[in-house]
Amino acid sequence: MRLRANVRATAGQHAAAVEDLEEAMSLGADGLGQELCDALRHAQRDAAAAGEQLLSRSFTMRLAKAYKTHLGAEDQAREVVASWVNSNPLDQDAIYALLDLDTGAGRWEDVALGYTRLVKLEEGEAQTDAAVFLADAYEKAGTPEAARGTLESLHKIDPQNARIRARLRRLYERIGAYRELSNLIIVEANQTSDDDLRFALLREAGELRMYQLNAAATAIGPLMEAVDLRPNDEGVIVLLSEAYTLAGFAEDAVQLLQSAVERHGDKRSKDLGALQHRMARALAATGDHEGELRWLQAAWESYPQSGEMASELAERAMALKNWEVALKALRALAAMRTPAPISRPLALFRQAEIAEIQEDARKAAFLAKKALSEDPDLKEAEEFLARLKA
Repeated sequence: MRLRANVRATAGQHAAAVEDLEEAMSLGADGLGQELCDALRHAQRDAAAAGEQLLSRSFTMRLAKAYKTHLGAEDQAREVVASWVNSNPLDQDAIYALLDLDTGAGRWEDVALGYTRLVKLEEGEAQTDAAVFLADAYEKAGTPEAARGTLESLHKIDPQNARIRARLRRLYERIGAYRELSNLIIVEANQTSDDDLRFALLREAGELRMYQLNAAATAIGPLMEAVDLRPNDEGVIVLLSEAYTLAGFAEDAVQLLQSAVERHGDKRSKDLGALQHRMARALAATGDHEGELRWLQAAWESYPQSGEMASELAERAMALKNWEVALKALRALAAMRTPAPISRPLALFRQAEIAEIQEDARKAAFLAKKALSEDPDLKEAEEFLARLKA
């Protein structure tokens, strides 16, 4: 069979030579890989020259397989298939064959190019698959944003396609496109009939707009819808009140929070403290600093374990020169075992500052020394003591 293949090849009968070589290899002949590839290459050229497109394609695919299987020459196999695809860009099976080679070799830019071709050729689920794989390939190539145009176009054509929407959402999160992400989430919220999911999506969109985009005014809409779905959910009420406050509608925030506090009752809790804390922020925005301090104190009393609330209360009370409230909060901070914005040494030192203001130099010195003994790096206390001594 091998000898006959040589005779036929010499006579220019390359297709017949291919059949003989493949038969010889099926009978157990070794070392014929190069001869088979040469015969296939000539047979492919003959078929192309004769205008026999299907036969030329068959020899092309068989040549690529022979390069890979018998010679381990994947680069040559890819070159053969890529050349065919470039000349026949509508051949989907050939594109998939090229994709297999590129994926196996980790050529992610080329993989993305292949799936870009398929997105234009495929329909339905196959098109969705191609778009998702395209986005994955660009992400692996380190250029995730390159998939944005394709995903956005498909989403515009079919906003109901959950897989495209999910992949586009992942892309927006990856590249930090928070405005587009929040809009996408609201589209999803408007499409779902599940009230729990709708609530979660509206809340997420509001948080994105308020915290990632610093656009509190645009967060009000989705958060109001979320409150309409769950009017007693204190977490989303706090978010909406913050959006109102940041957007310059502090009076609306006060009204919203007042109703929530009244519904809560008198029982102290962390949740009530959060509402009261937000009320203090809203009143501060209206210029009512006495009301701010009063609600901060109420918030801390509702949740006395909160070092953050105690610290904020101490700072605002000192700023407003309400020494009694400030000292109460600072003493609590000095006794806390959990970390807080105002540490124990700093709480002691702030008490020393108030003692000096109240003209109790001995107490001021005692507290400052105690603060310095607990934190030798507290330069404020060291300078304070030096000034007292002078």
